[in-house]
Amino acid sequence: MRFHALVSRFNWPHPVWSERSSADYEIWLESRFELLERFTIPSLRNCYQKPSVWIILVSDVATDLLNRLERSAQIAGIPVHLQRYTGKSIDQSIRDAVSNYATEGEIWTTRLDTDDLVSADIFARLRSTNAPELRERGAIAFSFPGGCNFDLLDNNFYYSSFAENPFLTLAEEVDRLQDLKTVMFKSHVELPACVGRFICLRSFQPMWASVIHDLNIGNQSLRKTNKSQIIPNKLLRQRFGIGEVI
Repeated sequence: MRFHALVSRFNWPHPVWSERSSADYEIWLESRFELLERFTIPSLRNCYQKPSVWIILVSDVATDLLNRLERSAQIAGIPVHLQRYTGKSIDQSIRDAVSNYATEGEIWTTRLDTDDLVSADIFARLRSTNAPELRERGAIAFSFPGGCNFDLLDNNFYYSSFAENPFLTLAEEVDRLQDLKTVMFKSHVELPACVGRFICLRSFQPMWASVIHDLNIGNQSLRKTNKSQIIPNKLLRQRFGIGEVI
């Protein structure tokens, strides 16, 4: 039986905070919560098939914040597992989390940033996808290249096609959990070159949306790629579960 874990980083340690104040960090955390509750959670709730568990990677923060995060995340309708940072690598931390649910067999991991959107049918499409020669090849990465950007500057969607996008899935079959690589063992742009096979799946509508907002400086560079607006906007809002008014 296939075990499928969705994996997200919420506030995993990052070197940038070593030079910033605790006040700045608290402001960032609140903004991160707002984006999670405004976009990612409604989007996942909108999916008509769900993964087995949602593993959220968090740093060592106050218990009340973790409780708040867990309560919010549960609205998505997926079992939530908060994996706290203990000094281990990100892939080992994911293995530790998975060990609570599976120790061998076919294990899939999908990555999702906690400020982005996925289509209502993305997990259904993945569930109906086979991983040929999985044991022989070691690991197979799946991508839906067709997606879009959702720009909060004008609340519009723009076409985007990116095979090495941050919504990749890695399928593995392991006899020992310590052999599990996980979708996070490489960055999303490096992963396709580091697996036995990289399969791009066809779609007729966008399967994901990168949300462009002021908090993520990296994503703001995506505005340069916003060449073709996708209309009608209303249908995409429904597809991503964010309603008509943001």
